[in-house]
Amino acid sequence: QQSDVTLRTLKEVSEDGDFRVEAENKRLNVKVKIGPLGEYKFDSTSSDNEKSSLAGAALTPIYQALTGSVIQVTITPRGEVKEVKGLKELVGDNLLKDNPFGAQAAAVATDEGALASYADRFVNLPEEAIEPGDTWEHPYELKLPGLGTAKGKSVFKFEGRDKVGDRETVRISLRDEMSFEIDLNQMGAKVTGQLSITSSSGTIQFDPQAGALVSKTSTQTMSGNLNVNA
Repeated sequence: QQSDVTLRTLKEVSEDGDFRVEAENKRLNVKVKIGPLGEYKFDSTSSDNEKSSLAGAALTPIYQALTGSVIQVTITPRGEVKEVKGLKELVGDNLLKDNPFGAQAAAVATDEGALASYADRFVNLPEEAIEPGDTWEHPYELKLPGLGTAKGKSVFKFEGRDKVGDRETVRISLRDEMSFEIDLNQMGAKVTGQLSITSSSGTIQFDPQAGALVSKTSTQTMSGNLNVNA
């Protein structure tokens, strides 16, 4: 489980209409169960985050580096996140050197991982005007260092006009199709194989007047075969 408070500031609108945004992390909370290592927690407001355990020694310095971080995000007017820059410099090779467990967990703390994370916070709107019942697709391919490659597409459907409280919204359904080629080394084990989404559903509430995502919920089930050499 992860939660964060992020301040986004519009810095520039490019000639082709893209928004260049500066995103500053104000607070970060992480809670994760790591198999036999047990539970690990991080709170950016705490001065005594765990450092003595295997998980703490590997992860706490990385999350500390992300606390207060400022990165640059480029977003198209249709809500597609084109580029995320700055995380590689923040995490750096020093925090990942001789730290295979940290490098594995920090795959989301790379520019590639951040692009996937930020893409979840926006809606890829279609190029043409649409009516209720219309569908559109957004293909993607994402290489996550230390994890593997994800390739697939998101399928959207405009369900109709709706409301969230007093806020006028449009409701969009979401379905993902994806295969994930796993290629990772962790704690002496080499893991390869492929996972695929077997079922997927989601609902997006979007405020067209503000051009903002109000809420997004989604559920996915994945299955496949993994090969482990230890």
